[in-house]
This record gives sequence, C-alpha cells and structure tokens, in this order.
Amino acid sequence: MGILDGYRVVDLSVTGAGPPPAARLGDLGADVVTVEQRPERPDDAGDGRARAAGSTAAITLPARGKLSLTVNLATARGRSVVLALARDADVLLQDYLPGVAERLGVDYPTIRRANPGIVYVSVSGQGPAGPRADDALTADSALEGTLAALLHRERTGEGRLVSVTAGRPARTPEPPGRTRGRAPYRVFATKDGHLALAMPPLESLGDALGLPELGGRGTGGHNCRDEITALVRLRLPRRTTAEWLDLFAKHGVEAGPAAPDSGNGTASRTRHDGSRAGPGGPGHRVWPLLAEDSLGVRGEAS
Repeated sequence: MGILDGYRVVDLSVTGAGPPPAARLGDLGADVVTVEQRPERPDDAGDGRARAAGSTAAITLPARGKLSLTVNLATARGRSVVLALARDADVLLQDYLPGVAERLGVDYPTIRRANPGIVYVSVSGQGPAGPRADDALTADSALEGTLAALLHRERTGEGRLVSVTAGRPARTPEPPGRTRGRAPYRVFATKDGHLALAMPPLESLGDALGLPELGGRGTGGHNCRDEITALVRLRLPRRTTAEWLDLFAKHGVEAGPAAPDSGNGTASRTRHDGSRAGPGGPGHRVWPLLAEDSLGVRGEAS
C-alpha cells in the first residue's frame, strides 16, 4: 500500500513532461487512469495491441501502473466520460498546447465546476501563453506541485490549479561557477576497481601514497587541483581497492569503494535498496495495452 492509496488521478497528458509525474503518483499508490484519444475509432475500446507492437521505454515506462481508457474528446460523449471521471478524481493532469484544453472542454474552470476540490495540473514548456508555450518538459516540478496541492487540500478542502513550465525551474540567478573544494574529490581507478576520495588531509594522503610532497600544499589543494589529481590517478592503479582502503584507514584517510557510473554494482545496489525495480515486480503493475481498461473504467464513471 502506497501513501497515495485511495487517490484517483485522471491523466490526459500526451507526451514530454506530462506522463511521467502521473506514473510517479501511481508509484506512490494512486489509481491512475490515462485517457487516450482515438479519433479514428471514437469511444471504441479496440483490441489494445497498438502499444505492444514496437513499443520503446519512452512510451511504456511513463505508462506503467496506469489504467488505459480511450475516448474521443472532440465528441460530447467523450467529454461527458472525462467529466464523470473528474467528478470523483483527486488530480487531473494535462499537457495540451495553449487553447486546446479550452477547445476540448477540459480546462480548469470547466473541471472545477464539476469538482471544486480537484487538483488540476497543467504542464507546458514556457507557461500557458507565449511564443514557446508548446516547448514542454519538467516532470519533477509537476510532481512536487501536485503533492503540495494535495497537502493544501487536505488542510483546507480547497482544490488548486498547478501550472508548471519547463523553463522556470531550470533558471538560476547566476551560474555557480567552479566551487573551491579541496582536491582530490572524485572517483579513481585502482588495480581491480574504483574508490572514492573526498578531500582528505593532504599530509595524511601523501604519507599513505608515498608522496610526501603533497603535505606541502598549504592551500589545501585549492590552487593545484589538476596537479594533485594527476599524481593520485597515477599512483592508485598500483594496488587493489582493498589494499588501498586498508592503507588509508591506517593513515586516517577517509575513502570508500565505488563503482563507475555504468557498472553493474550500482544497478545491483539500487535493486536491493528498492529504488530500482523491473516491470511486474512486487507491487508494480506493468504498462497497460491501449484501451485495456476502457470497459471497467467506463462502468465506474457511469
């Protein structure tokens, strides 16, 4: 059972930053219904094989855990189905181009009249208006805004409009530039693997490596990072990771084993700590076939 167990999300998103936050709400336990349009077959459940043929991770992963319903929002019948779903939903999410939600009759004022307590999430590239409003991405901010709005509703009973843009979260007042941390501060290759050093005292590090000249760097390595890094990089491949860790411990140098970014060690750890799971694992529903759940969802909404 997830922390959002019992919550219902209606996902009208199409691509880009829209589908991922809805999927992540599902990861947290919410019941997510993805509403997909099939104008060529209005309101027809179909055989649901389209997603299975030639699908990629970009399509299937954001669809994980969702129920799939097809409607034609250009018809009165299709709009009535979505409004019926919205009346009982906690969240409705869409990523349409500016003006599309209004034209289809699923804009915030319309949905709010059907359900005043709903959290309505609109994801776009540069805001709901402007020359680049169709340039979409930013799932993390959409998820954060949705959760904050749900918390607000729990406290006040009020629904919210959450408008998320891709450009705004990426902006910072000034480029941070290079930080002035001491060297060495990175992962290095050893004889049989990798280890990480995080700004150890240079005198102790020099004693452990047999490089006493490191102890004379009174600046802590601020002004000679590249030189120090090069010396350490040349020395560490002479011993195994275990040998270095034992030696560093004797000299009071903090270090730890590390895996390269693409190594299997990282994947193994994330599987064991629960932050990585394959499709169909415990508590996970794989992505649905297109329109797989149309009949059941329609029955609930009627």
